[in-house]
Amino acid sequence: MTETFQRHYLAAGYDNIAGLVNIETISVDGHYLAAVDDLGKWSDGSFVRTGDGNLQPQGYPTTAWVAGFATFEQWYYLYSNILLGNRTGAVTFQTRRHEPDFYVIANAILDIGDPPTLTHGVKAYFPFVYQFSRIEILEEEMIYGTIYLRDGSTQQADITTTPVKLTGWTANGLYSGTTPAYASSQITVSYAGTYYFWFAIQATKTASQTYFFNIRVNAVEGLYQCSFPSDADTSGSAAMSGPLLLAANDIVTIYCESNDATAGTHLTPVNMTLSLMRVALS
Repeated sequence: MTETFQRHYLAAGYDNIAGLVNIETISVDGHYLAAVDDLGKWSDGSFVRTGDGNLQPQGYPTTAWVAGFATFEQWYYLYSNILLGNRTGAVTFQTRRHEPDFYVIANAILDIGDPPTLTHGVKAYFPFVYQFSRIEILEEEMIYGTIYLRDGSTQQADITTTPVKLTGWTANGLYSGTTPAYASSQITVSYAGTYYFWFAIQATKTASQTYFFNIRVNAVEGLYQCSFPSDADTSGSAAMSGPLLLAANDIVTIYCESNDATAGTHLTPVNMTLSLMRVALS
């Protein structure tokens, strides 16, 4: 069975992205550092109420990692190797903010606590808490997702004036914070925000018909549309892109139709891609 690690990384010193190591791969005297819980621990700073009654964060963000335990040897490893002989010090780390699978890389001051709080009978801390303060974000992980087709040959028959979901996708691309599902011809977003989408298609087609492609959210037709021209060619290409305001669990698809109300107008996608990337929280 393949082990799956959480994505919590740590390195000594500021701006040390190249030195980041998953803490669950660090072994000290035969014991790996325990997985940590950081969900719900992030705070954007100390909140002050402004004159209009709203709360506004001041200062630097803070967060914490809570591990079930840490041995004294592991504490000493952090003290000597990460904090260079100090209980607190500068580190670079990767952690979650508010969302379950959205990570940032940041500089911070790490406080690993004082040895006298050790549970001496078993030489371990129960639990063990990493306290991070004065956080300055260096990189934020993007939320994105892709489905695509390459070198396809499956015909989608009878594209008429009635819009139908564009099918024929064969693979999921890279994704984070979304659920691409090529077999269902859709991408589901996990978190609300403003997303930018890209759609491109190259296909063979029934000659002299016009084919239209429209992006839809939860099967509702959107503002963006592209098309193949009405010509005698038996192949065509089209592309479109733009911003979408999406809520959590929204489903994004592409629909297609033609200007021919009768059956017999066919489309065979050869290459196509649908991608989403979140560019703002709202």
